[in-house]
Amino acid sequence: MNKPRIKIAFLADKIEAEKAGTEKQLAQVVKRLNRDLFDVYLISLVNTKWLQGKSKNYKCYVLNYKGLLKPEIPLTISLLARHQKEEEFDIIHTFFNDSIFVAFLSRMFLDPQPILLSSRRDMGLGQDELWYHKLFRLSLPVVNLAYDGIVVNSRALAKWVHRRELVKNDKIKIIPNGIDIPKKREPIPDLLKQQKADVWVGVVANLKPIKRIDVFLRAFQLVQKKSLPLKIKAIILGDGILREDLTSLARNLDIQSDVYFVGSVDNVITYLQNIDIGVLSSDKEGLSNAIIEYMACGVPVVATNVGGNSELVDNGINGFLVGPDDFTALADALFKMVRSNELRKKMGEVSNQKIREKYLWDKIMPLWEKYYTELARVSYL
Repeated sequence: MNKPRIKIAFLADKIEAEKAGTEKQLAQVVKRLNRDLFDVYLISLVNTKWLQGKSKNYKCYVLNYKGLLKPEIPLTISLLARHQKEEEFDIIHTFFNDSIFVAFLSRMFLDPQPILLSSRRDMGLGQDELWYHKLFRLSLPVVNLAYDGIVVNSRALAKWVHRRELVKNDKIKIIPNGIDIPKKREPIPDLLKQQKADVWVGVVANLKPIKRIDVFLRAFQLVQKKSLPLKIKAIILGDGILREDLTSLARNLDIQSDVYFVGSVDNVITYLQNIDIGVLSSDKEGLSNAIIEYMACGVPVVATNVGGNSELVDNGINGFLVGPDDFTALADALFKMVRSNELRKKMGEVSNQKIREKYLWDKIMPLWEKYYTELARVSYL
């Protein structure tokens, strides 16, 4: 007799596109789970065009969520409870901030009781968000008691959750981000064909405070001055609340003609295959999807030594690590790469090989499937 498939529901705040790191990772896990082993559901707090427009191999529900402190929150809880009663999910796995608390508030109404998991994808929970998100971290040690497990994507983040959220180590599971190596060379974007440069420096990041694009811009100004007569240009892929402030800073630094704010793009790989150096200047990270994408494209990396960045970048081997909020150190590391084609090529090859050995989806998905299967097996006992 065949074993019944495990019913797993992913509860997310919302997915608007497969561009940001967590959204991209979640969407890939949902798509790639073995349908011979799992029945997959996606429950979104908020409806989006992405949900409406996708061809899906999973069931999708929307909870019409208005906010954690809104009078409609009982309706959201009752909808989740209704879906649990109808579908009898074995596991509910939350992604993003609000979902953690919606599942927590709903737990006593869920029948039958599912295994409850939450996720930590970075160390910035509660930052750059709605004001009440800043209170989340204070309540997490209590909220976490209701969860059966917390999945993180780096060893550094596991230590963070253990220390800051008072979670026992045996409750924390590390599963890294996954990626596929691009199968073909994408066409060169028009911008990179039209604007000639000896070295292109790329940054993939949302334009929000924690990503510290201002540090990169100040470092880039120093590199330009030191690199003459080489022509150095930078491209920033991402959008956010600081776009106007950052473009203004670029003007004030007199680098606006060589820094291109492209905004959010559908296929970041088309750009990454055609840049020479990838940069991440964040104050905090979990396991950076941007760095993994740089590495998959054979691009050497300069990054701040925060979060799981040191698990991806071996200092001096496939890139350089510098302290956060230190644009001078960032500029020095960038300059070492700018002046040496041979160094960039060597580091880029090491980056690509490391991805092939540790971070391909073919290696990551069995970790997810084994984890979910073991949890469900225990719950059946």
